Amino acid sequence: MMLNYRDSQYLLSNFPSIKLSYEKKIHKKVFPLDIIITIPKGKKYFAWFCKFKNKPVCVFLELDNYRKGIKNISIFNCCFDSKLAIKKGTIFYGTMFYYKKTRCFNIENIY
Repeated sequence: MMLNYRDSQYLLSNFPSIKLSYEKKIHKKVFPLDIIITIPKGKKYFAWFCKFKNKPVCVFLELDNYRKGIKNISIFNCCFDSKLAIKKGTIFYGTMFYYKKTRCFNIENIY
């Protein structure tokens, strides 16, 4: 669901300040066979589980790589535990991609 300008501005004003980390550390205690890191090609997003109009929602904020800001904001229907939306909510950073015509989200970081 695309949002109108007023709702988009409301969500942006409540979005917590986040500093992106481009460094991925693999600690020496973890053996390479125990972990798999995937980063598919696709657009980068924040998936923000928060309360909007008194309902828990999943807001996807598309990142604009050139301007270092938010390009589009959409609300997607998905199943999740409402505990993720408590207080300021939970934010995931990752890549949106398609697999066999199904939209998927690959989480790269949790804030």
